[in-house]
Amino acid sequence: VNRSLAVHLLKSRGHKVEAVANGCEALEALEKGSFDAVLLDVQMPVMGGLEAVAAIRANEKTGGGHIPVIALTAHAMSGDREKCLEAGMDAYVSKPIRAGELFKALEGLTTAEPQGEKPPVSGRALPPEAERAPFDQAALLGRVDGNTTLLRELVEIFLADAPQMLKEIAQALERQDAESVKTAAHSFRGSAGTFAAERAVEAAQKLEPLAGAGDLAGAREAFQRVRAEFDRLRQELAAFVAPKKFGQNSGAARPRRRKAGSKVRKG
Repeated sequence: VNRSLAVHLLKSRGHKVEAVANGCEALEALEKGSFDAVLLDVQMPVMGGLEAVAAIRANEKTGGGHIPVIALTAHAMSGDREKCLEAGMDAYVSKPIRAGELFKALEGLTTAEPQGEKPPVSGRALPPEAERAPFDQAALLGRVDGNTTLLRELVEIFLADAPQMLKEIAQALERQDAESVKTAAHSFRGSAGTFAAERAVEAAQKLEPLAGAGDLAGAREAFQRVRAEFDRLRQELAAFVAPKKFGQNSGAARPRRRKAGSKVRKG
């Protein structure tokens, strides 16, 4: 979910983007192509962002140069920024991703001038139905700049991925694998945060440290709340993005196809 949102925001700003799934694929992409900057999630499968940036900086010691690297993390805890910078990152952006923070970090480190209009600052915001609702409707629409087409796509991804994350937690609890519980809870928290789902995020925030401390009994209890909050969130998100609410053709206008032979400046 966060990767899809980041790709959309960067492309809407005029940047070209190549998305990969982990640190190893990022290193392979850097070997094959030329990039102005790299955004690395701190926690990824196979190879995380801290390991990947260490490899990038090691390669630069022999090959020269310095490519700006920005850390993306859902931790947002005291000391995380310093940890990222010490590992070789040039900047730090916390998740859930916010357009202004992402653009400020990226464009503060690069000289590339992206082509294209800036995304709209505000969209059609609707007030929450009740205090402590499953998610903040106004905040969610603001994060996608009012683009309900993009919002539907992100919801579809989340509703497809989240059940698998919860299944992984349940299976890890059954085999008493605390580390896997922590990893899956972290992934769920990062995705739920994109939707301004404060209740679900708080539930995952309680589960993650319990698993990290090896308290599986406490983790099992906390997991019940995570599942309950997801069930509620799933229903509300599906209803919120239903075609009858926004209309089949609502959302940002589709971009027109470029004419043959048109050029795009590197961004």
